[in-house]
Amino acid sequence: DGFVVVTARAADLYGDCALTAYGDRVKMGTRLPLLGEHDGIVEVSVPRRAEDGTCAFSSAFLRERDVSLGYLPYTPRTIILQAFEFLNQPYAWGERDGEQDCSSFVRSVFATVGLELPRNSFFQARAGRRVAAFDETIPLEKRREALAAAAVGGITLLGLPGHIMLYLGAVNDVPYVIHASWSYRETADTQEFDKVVGRVVVASLLLGNNVRHGSLLERTVAVQLMAE
Repeated sequence: DGFVVVTARAADLYGDCALTAYGDRVKMGTRLPLLGEHDGIVEVSVPRRAEDGTCAFSSAFLRERDVSLGYLPYTPRTIILQAFEFLNQPYAWGERDGEQDCSSFVRSVFATVGLELPRNSFFQARAGRRVAAFDETIPLEKRREALAAAAVGGITLLGLPGHIMLYLGAVNDVPYVIHASWSYRETADTQEFDKVVGRVVVASLLLGNNVRHGSLLERTVAVQLMAE
């Protein structure tokens, strides 16, 4: 049977094919059964609560530009393009107000290609194939060398205690990630403080190299290649 997957960051769902009866929004990675297509509109089946409290299904409509007919191809380029749909979007722990935290961001992106990841960053950092692991004894340069040798931009997850990031690659030997971040530590006048970010951002893994607990790369413990 045919299905669509939402590829926009969020897609508007309507109760009529004229797209005048707004119903709700559905997030990236949502999979819905396809009922039909016509003039840039797709008709899908969505669950609803019937009057007797049981589950029923009804038709709903989305713009074709917001979905893919079937899964997107699993390539690094696909994953990076989907991740950048979220750039600068607000961070919200536990997906409060329909936004994303670090793990729901990653999960939504990979769902567009049919890879279902765990919801929690702890388990996401154990998904796929481990290609490098670090503890506090591994120096920064060894970590950079390991990333250069084993990590593939777009399909590699980097796990920190309580956090997950998508590796993008390196520019001038500086490694970068995209992630949903609440804050990071900075130093000013010998004092450390939290700098609130509160959104999805691209960051250097060297961010935080002047604070006590170290840079993002110095805190990374797991490098996971997400093979299909």
